[in-house]
Amino acid sequence: MTDKMNMNNIYIKHHGYTISIAQHREGTVSPSFDRIVTQEIMVLGTDTIVHYDNTIDSLIKALQSLVDVNKYDDDL
Repeated sequence: MTDKMNMNNIYIKHHGYTISIAQHREGTVSPSFDRIVTQEIMVLGTDTIVHYDNTIDSLIKALQSLVDVNKYDDDL
């Protein structure tokens, strides 16, 4: 059976920036799929990408690291 990709993205706006929260899974059985390929938050239009693991604490920490937009203003 061929592996398939399950791409999940949430897009939000933050001070004029679009933020993509992504978790992409790969595998042969839908809907759970068996391998996490990536978990990341990206500020679109910049080079800012923050990865998180499979815990809520890691996701919260990654989101909190992006609250200060001045950190990625220079990327534009």
